[in-house]
Amino acid sequence: MRIAAALLILLPGLAAPALTQDCGHATGAVRHAICTSADLLDTEVTLDRAYHLMMIALRDGARDHLVTDQRRWREARDRACPEAPQGLEPCLQKRYADRSVNLAAMAVSPYPFVGERVVVAKASIGDFSYVVDASYPQFDVATGDFAEINRHFAQSVRERIDEVTSGAHLGLQRPTTWSYRRSMRLYRPSPKTIAIEAEDYIFTGAHGNGGTTGTLVDLQTGRAIAPADVFVAGDQWLRAVAEIATPEVLSQLRQRGALGLLDQDEVVRRLRSGSGQVMFRNEALVVHFNRDDIAAYTFGTFTVEVPYSRLRAVLRPGGPVTP
Repeated sequence: MRIAAALLILLPGLAAPALTQDCGHATGAVRHAICTSADLLDTEVTLDRAYHLMMIALRDGARDHLVTDQRRWREARDRACPEAPQGLEPCLQKRYADRSVNLAAMAVSPYPFVGERVVVAKASIGDFSYVVDASYPQFDVATGDFAEINRHFAQSVRERIDEVTSGAHLGLQRPTTWSYRRSMRLYRPSPKTIAIEAEDYIFTGAHGNGGTTGTLVDLQTGRAIAPADVFVAGDQWLRAVAEIATPEVLSQLRQRGALGLLDQDEVVRRLRSGSGQVMFRNEALVVHFNRDDIAAYTFGTFTVEVPYSRLRAVLRPGGPVTP
């Protein structure tokens, strides 16, 4: 059950929290930006309302966990966005969009006990500077064994940060700033699972490089679930996904002026090898190709949503994804 949605029906007149209404005494770059942008202020009111509705519905440990996670999120927002290479307002817009998606996922019962950890860092060493703003999930679940999946997410971020900060030892001869950004979104394809989408972007001098990856996690065991485990045995699911996704990918290639040589067999091969990402959202499977996967870097990424309703024949009965 989606807690926030249910309570919005029960309590449509719930007032927005005072912090979004008191802009007459706004201090600091973040508060000033929010209070002088109608779009950002509306977004914050909506986010705060969803948060407070969840607070009404949750009890005991879940409520305490959400309070702590929301406080950490605000603290990270206030540290990261004033220094963001992309600018203060775009940073806030992206952060609020991600947090809205994440709160919606956390509002699905049972409460998932997953928090957002954020590394925010900035330093200058001679002519070299770096900026880091990297989010990753941490599971604080009493059941199952989440130690391995927590190590996986934390280590992947640490490796990227080490890559960015290594520029300090290269003896660069002109002012240079390297950066690493990582955001995350949470989805609930079923009450017993949670999906994490991570979007990375790293800049280390010549040009930037980034991509999106997805991980589906069993909330009872802490185990990462492979795409093949969502479907019936065999390659039938790959064929079903490729049949739907290939025409849309070819259409996107043509619209961007890229040479479209893909066919269904090639999409199946790429999905099987991992060069095409399979990610799970609330109502649809997502096929995602990062830059350079199927076309030159300048053509960008390619994404196709395949509704679970079109994959019923190949979804594993009683499995981790329920249409």
